Amino acid sequence: MSIFMIMAQIVGVILIIVCAIAPQMKTRSGMLFMSLIGNSLWILQFVLVGAMNGALTGCVSIVRTGIFYFYARFDKKAPIWVLILLMLAMIGVNAYKWNGWLSIILMFGVANVYGQWQEKKQVMRATLLWTTIFNGIYCLVTGAWTGAVNEFVQTVSASVALWRFRKQRTTNSEQ
Repeated sequence: MSIFMIMAQIVGVILIIVCAIAPQMKTRSGMLFMSLIGNSLWILQFVLVGAMNGALTGCVSIVRTGIFYFYARFDKKAPIWVLILLMLAMIGVNAYKWNGWLSIILMFGVANVYGQWQEKKQVMRATLLWTTIFNGIYCLVTGAWTGAVNEFVQTVSASVALWRFRKQRTTNSEQ
């Protein structure tokens, strides 16, 4: 195993911790901030394993999350043209670096673009759940094994957060 592969797996372990925490954040801006850190680590991991489609998709993701974080910090919603532009960028990057079915898997990240754009935290968690399944497959195929574990942990964390915050909302409405 090369030094780059070992480093990628170490980055992946840190990524697991960050991404397990992100869906549990109570505020939208908190979730987005943790996602910024996670996207940075995701890019680094894919560069280290040589998965350039994943790294480029990560670059679009970090720009997307940064824009939405900026808007969330000022309690504003990004205009719809930003959503459309970022969705097209996600699709465009994967079409440009076409790698067959792996590129199609990464294009499912457009769901997460929508999830971060709109303002409902539960929808954000649900779209995260959807994209982590596809990202996990990509990680397994490219050799980012801790990335695949991260996606599994993030799937579980998003599921728990969906249940936790749905239950909390239901309990609060009954009182």
